[in-house]
Amino acid sequence: MEKPKMPRFSGDVREYSIFRDDFKHAIESRCSKGDAMTYLRACLQGKPLELIKGIGTDYDGAWQYLDSIYGDPRYVSNEVTQDLSKFQPLKEGEDSRFCDLVHLVKRSFNTMKGVGKPHDMDNNHMLSLIEQKMCVEDRKIWARELERNEKPASLQGLIAWMETEMKSRMRATAPLRNPSQGSRYVNQLSGGKPPNEDIWKERNNRHKQGNILLDSGAQISLICTSTAKNLDLKGKDVSMTIRKVGGEEEVLATNVYQVPITSLESGAKFTVKAVGMPHISDDISNINIGEMAKGIGIPEVKIYRECVPNRYAYWD
Repeated sequence: MEKPKMPRFSGDVREYSIFRDDFKHAIESRCSKGDAMTYLRACLQGKPLELIKGIGTDYDGAWQYLDSIYGDPRYVSNEVTQDLSKFQPLKEGEDSRFCDLVHLVKRSFNTMKGVGKPHDMDNNHMLSLIEQKMCVEDRKIWARELERNEKPASLQGLIAWMETEMKSRMRATAPLRNPSQGSRYVNQLSGGKPPNEDIWKERNNRHKQGNILLDSGAQISLICTSTAKNLDLKGKDVSMTIRKVGGEEEVLATNVYQVPITSLESGAKFTVKAVGMPHISDDISNINIGEMAKGIGIPEVKIYRECVPNRYAYWD
């Protein structure tokens, strides 16, 4: 069995109690305080490491200093409250973000239990804050749950209900439980340069060369709007919300297309439902490996990157 790795701590007050318990469990019963101090320095990163540099070999003093800065329940409670406050309210149908909210609430409650202050989470203020993050429909379901059980709202009850809802939504949206679309729908395509490319071009003037990204875990397929126009595809109007890094959202008015595809090997025909996007990804730019090698002092042959071959998509 692989030896467990040492815990690390870089200054997040929410992780301090877990780090402290894991470290003491793994080290204190096996080492002297002098050796334990050496291990402690090796496990700290960033600001926490800088703070104990002047303590020397005083192992107990190092923990007292760290406890005074990172172990204060007030700081932990403030961080937990900020995490919940910053969470964007849910909208109708956002089942994946509902799961994110459940994980955040459970993690926050366990963090406060770890510092001995579970009541900082289990109170009316935090209950109200969590309920405000749910969409209107979820709040209705939660209210009916309270009426049916004839019990007052509590954090434990809310977490239990949210876990049940999360499991139900995960099962309902699982790929194996979705209605079968028939064999004419595929979610994975194979690409490559066919041997009879010139013959195909002569037979079909709607040949389209482009870049294809294959992702078996994707939930939707995308197609460039320009490609859809070149293929004379007719789509249905839809509105799409794109969430960018940092939580910024952009609403895009676009179309959903039924893209017909024919296999060059078997002649089988498939239809892929794809959402039109103005741009999906930019072409990979060339990199001057020679200049890079000189800058980092490594022979160019050791950082050689083989070119990725183009892939071809043929639309019937």
